[in-house]
Amino acid sequence: MMKKVLPGIIFFILVVSNVSVSAEELEPESIIRTWEIPVGYPADMEFVASAGLALNTMLTDAWFKGIGRNMKDPFREILGTTWQIWWTFMTTIWPHEFGHWVRAREIGGEFVFESFGIPWPDARMDLPEDCDLLSETLTSVGGFEINVLMRRAVVQDFYREGYAFFDQLTHSFIQGIYFPAYAFIVAPAIAGGIDPRDPETWINTMGDPVESAQLVYRNYTKRPSLTDAQTVDPQLVSWYWEYTLLGLAWLLADPLFYTSLKAFSSDVDNLYGKIDAPMIDFGRFRWMAGTLFNPGPLGYELYLYSHLLLDNRYYGLYLKYGRPFLNLGIGLQVPEILSAPGIRAGFSIDYWYEEPLGHGMKAGFTGEVDVSPRLSLGIDGGWKTRGYLLGYPLDEGLFVRGNLLLRSPVH
Repeated sequence: MMKKVLPGIIFFILVVSNVSVSAEELEPESIIRTWEIPVGYPADMEFVASAGLALNTMLTDAWFKGIGRNMKDPFREILGTTWQIWWTFMTTIWPHEFGHWVRAREIGGEFVFESFGIPWPDARMDLPEDCDLLSETLTSVGGFEINVLMRRAVVQDFYREGYAFFDQLTHSFIQGIYFPAYAFIVAPAIAGGIDPRDPETWINTMGDPVESAQLVYRNYTKRPSLTDAQTVDPQLVSWYWEYTLLGLAWLLADPLFYTSLKAFSSDVDNLYGKIDAPMIDFGRFRWMAGTLFNPGPLGYELYLYSHLLLDNRYYGLYLKYGRPFLNLGIGLQVPEILSAPGIRAGFSIDYWYEEPLGHGMKAGFTGEVDVSPRLSLGIDGGWKTRGYLLGYPLDEGLFVRGNLLLRSPVH
């Protein structure tokens, strides 16, 4: 599998990266800083992801507009960097942990926070006795799902608005590297190394990547991790490497990964280190490709995105492929299909086929009403069938969410 996929990934990187370097930078007429504060039921994946993004933005502004404003160098620079690193870390870790909590509650279980800890809290998962492997895997990958949702939201806004600020892109960068960093750095450092050929790796699982890989494998093959001879099934070893290496490779195939690196050296005191979205200009429309990796409950999901601006109206289209359970999908998001003074409306639609769950779809709408030049009320609602879709409950049902959008110009 990897031998077939990697050449295509490398070719994709070379082509898109070379084109995007020459893409024209966008200069919006007004640069706006937005706080998008979720309103709704906290045991909801999108609520948690939106809260993590909002807190990161607010805490950045707390420094630049308040605490650090009158400080003198070098203390301002040192303390400002420390402040940003600490809160970027916290608005990554805690939403991740609450992702486990939301998915555990969804299946009738509980993710119990026992104590605050550094670098992460001490917690345990209490699941129902009749919990099946699909449901258990759903709770295991719930943390990564939040990281993916936060990254996706920033990416879509980046191309929709034509720019983003340093704190948004650095936060998004961290969400993108979270899974491969956990698999290849954090978990091996804690465990003293991880060898998928070692039975102990699967007996005393260290970290979410190992645990979720094992749960997906067991659900797909209906076999235990160890053979009768108490050795690791070679198919599990192969699956683990495919799972983790593709997580890294698919991230490296995303042009935005390299654009985000600019945020670490941007002038944060000048327009919050604003960075313009590189897109290929075709006249009436501009375009850029993107990738997204999601370690889902049916196995990994590879998203290939097409970000399109047609007459400055954003269209986000994706194709999805996943395995080991065959998992195919397509989706379209148009945030502003209708626009009038003080009001905007959009829609999204998703369709999928998932091997154990069958065909499914989601249809949603979004609306935004301006209360004042700086305050808008937003709503996101719709309906989905049973099936796994990023950010939504597994079961069929209606959904509705709200948000407050506070905007201020950046000078």
